[in-house]
Amino acid sequence: MYSACIPLMHGSVVEASHYIHDALTGMAHMHPLPTARRAHKWFLWCEPGLQFALLGQVLLCFFERPAWCATTEAPCISGEAIYPLFGLPMLSRWEALAVESFLLGLLAGRVALEVTYLGFDRYKSSQSHRFSGSLLLLAIADCIASVLTPWSAFRFAPYLRLLLLTHHSRQLRTQLATVRRVLKPLAGVGIVLVAFVCFCAWVGMLLYGGHSDEGSQKLPNFGETAWQLTILLTTCNFPDVMMPAYTSSRSAILFFGAFLLIGTLFLLNLILAVVVNAHKEQVEAVQQSTTAFRERSLRQAYLILQAGGARGGEAPMAELQAFTLLDVFLELNHYKEIAHIDSEQARLAFAALDRSGEGSISLDEFLHLAQVLELRFERANRSTWIGSRLSRLLARGITLRLAEVVRSAAFENAIDLALIANGGVLLMEQWDLLSGSEHAPAAEIFSGRIDSWWNVAEVFFTSLFVAEMCLKLLVLGFYEYVRSLKNCLDAFVSLTAVVVTALVYLPNSFSDSRYIRYVLALRLVRLLRLLGVVPQVRAVSSTFVHMLPAASDLLKVLCALIFTYAALGVYLFGGLVQSDPPRPSSQSDFGTLGYYPNNFNDMGSACVTCFELLIVNNWHVICEGIVEASGTVWARLYFLSFYILAVLVCLNIFVAFAIESFDRVRSDMESPTLEPGSTPDSRTVQALIRGRSARFDAAKITGTSTGVTGEFRAVARRAMLMEVFSQVARPADDGEVRRAAASGTPAVSAVLDLLGSREPIAERAESANPGQRGQLP
Repeated sequence: MYSACIPLMHGSVVEASHYIHDALTGMAHMHPLPTARRAHKWFLWCEPGLQFALLGQVLLCFFERPAWCATTEAPCISGEAIYPLFGLPMLSRWEALAVESFLLGLLAGRVALEVTYLGFDRYKSSQSHRFSGSLLLLAIADCIASVLTPWSAFRFAPYLRLLLLTHHSRQLRTQLATVRRVLKPLAGVGIVLVAFVCFCAWVGMLLYGGHSDEGSQKLPNFGETAWQLTILLTTCNFPDVMMPAYTSSRSAILFFGAFLLIGTLFLLNLILAVVVNAHKEQVEAVQQSTTAFRERSLRQAYLILQAGGARGGEAPMAELQAFTLLDVFLELNHYKEIAHIDSEQARLAFAALDRSGEGSISLDEFLHLAQVLELRFERANRSTWIGSRLSRLLARGITLRLAEVVRSAAFENAIDLALIANGGVLLMEQWDLLSGSEHAPAAEIFSGRIDSWWNVAEVFFTSLFVAEMCLKLLVLGFYEYVRSLKNCLDAFVSLTAVVVTALVYLPNSFSDSRYIRYVLALRLVRLLRLLGVVPQVRAVSSTFVHMLPAASDLLKVLCALIFTYAALGVYLFGGLVQSDPPRPSSQSDFGTLGYYPNNFNDMGSACVTCFELLIVNNWHVICEGIVEASGTVWARLYFLSFYILAVLVCLNIFVAFAIESFDRVRSDMESPTLEPGSTPDSRTVQALIRGRSARFDAAKITGTSTGVTGEFRAVARRAMLMEVFSQVARPADDGEVRRAAASGTPAVSAVLDLLGSREPIAERAESANPGQRGQLP
C-alpha cells in the first residue's frame, strides 16, 4: 500500500522544521550544522532548564545581602528595630557567590552547546549571539571581581542578569520595542509639559513669592515651586499646596484650578492619546512584519520539502503528501515551544490544511501551517467515568438520570442557592467581627470539637460541596471538569476545606476553626457569576478573561522596570531609612504616617516601594522622606524619572492595550454565530463558530477525511477560526487536474497511523530494509 510513497531525506525534514519553528516563534534562529544535529537536540532538551537559570539569577538578587551591609556582622541583619527590612532570608556572601557561580555555569554550558551545533565562526558572526556572549562574559567577570573586592563595592550583577533575561525573552523585547516607539512622539508633548510647568511656576512666584504665607510655606523659590506644581499634576498634594493662599484669598482657586484643568485634563490626556496612537502603530507594524516573516519562512520550508522528496534525477514533488507532513510533525515535537502533536492532532491539522480535500498540500495551503499549529483541538465531549466503567444496564438506568440531573441548569441553581446560604451563615457567624463589636475570639473556636451550630454548618457545607465536586467528576469526566476555571476553583476550595476541617477536628494541637471559614469564604467568589445574567457584565467579564494572556507580556515589562529601579534604589538609598533613631525624623510626613517600612534597604522592600510609587498615591511623601534621609534634593530625579517611565509611559501603554484588546475581543464575542454550511463572505464555513470557539465534526474538515470520530472544539481568535474552518470553492477543471496528479497517494488516515512511532519515516524505512531507502515498511 505504501510502495508509492517517496520518503523524504531526513535532513530535508530537519532543515524545513527549523524554518517552521522560526515561523511559529516569529523570530529567526540560526540553524544547526548538518553534522551537529545531535547537539542541537540536546540544546532543545535542556532549554527549559537554561531558561530557569536566567530567571534564577534575577531572583537571586532578592536573597543577597545589599552592598551597604559591608561586613558579616552588618547592621542590616541586627533586627527590625533599627533597619526595617522585608524579611526574606539572606544568604551569606559565599553562599550567594556559590549559587551565582552554579547558575553562570549553566549559562556557560548553554553557550557551549550553541557553539557546538552552530560552529564558532557562525556563532560569532551573529550579532545576537555576540551580544549574549558578551553579557555572559561581563557577568562572569563581575562575579570574579566581587570575590576579589570588598563586599561594599558596586556590582553590575543585577542589571546584567536582567539584560540576559530580557535578551532571551522575545515577549520582553517586543514590548520594549513598543516602549521605544512611544518615547519619540512623547518627547514633543513632554517639552510642552515642561514649558507649561515652568511658566506656571514663574507666574506662581509673581503671585505668591516674597513674604506671603503661600510663599513662605509652599512656594519659597522657583525650583521648589516647579517641584510642587509637578506633584500637583499628579493631584497628590491638592488641595494642601494651595491652602495658605486659599485661606488668605478665595481667588487662589483661579490659579491652581486653571493649572489643574489644563495640566491634567488636557496635557496628561494628550500624552495618553499619543501613547495610544503609537501603540496602535506598533501593533500594526508587528503584525505586518510577523505575517511577512512567517510567509517567507514557510515558503522556504515548503521549497525544501519539495526538493527533498525527489529521488535522484526526478523533479521536485508538485505538492506535499500526507507522509511528508507526518515526518515534519514528528520533527517538530522536539521543540519545547511547540505543543506536542500526537496522532489525533496530526490528522486534524493535516485535514485543516488540505482545504481542497485532495490529500495533498499546495503552497497556498501550507502557508496556513502556523495558524493551524497554534490551534489545539480538544474533544468536546469525552467519555465519562460512568459511561465507560459501569455496566450498560446501570448506565441506562439510575446513573443516566443522575447524569442528566448533574448537567441540568436546576442543579447549578441549587448549588447557587447553597452558596447564598453559605454566605448568609458566614455573615451571621461573623457579624460581631464585621460590626466591630468582637474584641476577643469565642472560646469554642479553639475547642477542636463540633460543639456549636456554626461548626455543624461549616461541616455540612464542606460535605455538600465535596459531594458536588465528586458528582461532576463522575458525570463530566476529568478533562471536561478541569476545562472550566470555575470547577478548578471549586475543587481547590473543596479539597482545602477537607484538609483544614480534618486538621481542626482530629486530635492534634491545631484547633482554630476560623480557618474553615476562611476557606469556605473563597467559594463565595462563585457568586460573582450571577452577575452574568446582565448582558453588559457578561460581555465585560468575557473580554477581561480573554485579555489576561496577552496582558502578561506587558506585565513582564513593568516588572523589569520595577526591578531595575529597585536595584538602583538599593544602591543609592540602601541603609538610609532607619527607625531607631528615626530617620527621616518622626515629625516629618514620612515619620508621622509610619512610612519607615517603605524603604530601599533590601530588594524586597525596594520593589514594594516602587510599586507604591507606581500607584502614585502619596508618592511625594516617600520621595521627601528619602530626600531628607539622603540630604540632597537631587534624589528627586530618581522618583521623577520613575514616574515618567512607569506611570506616563508603561501604564498608558496598558491603557492603550486594554482599549485595543477590548475592541478586538468584544468584536469577536459579539459576532453572529455561524452554522456549518453558511457562507458569510463567499466562503463555506465547516464548523459551528460562536465567538472565539469552534465546534466541528472531526470526521471531515474542509472536505478531507481524517479517520477521527467525535465532536471537537478549538479556541482562537475569530479571524483565525474563519481561516481554518472555511473553504473556498475551486474551479472544477483545476480540481480534476489536482486529483489526477494526487492519484496513487496513500490514504491520509492510513499514513498518519504511523504516528505511533517517534522515529521519522525515512529512518524507519531504512532500518527495516537496509539499502532500500525509497520504500516504506
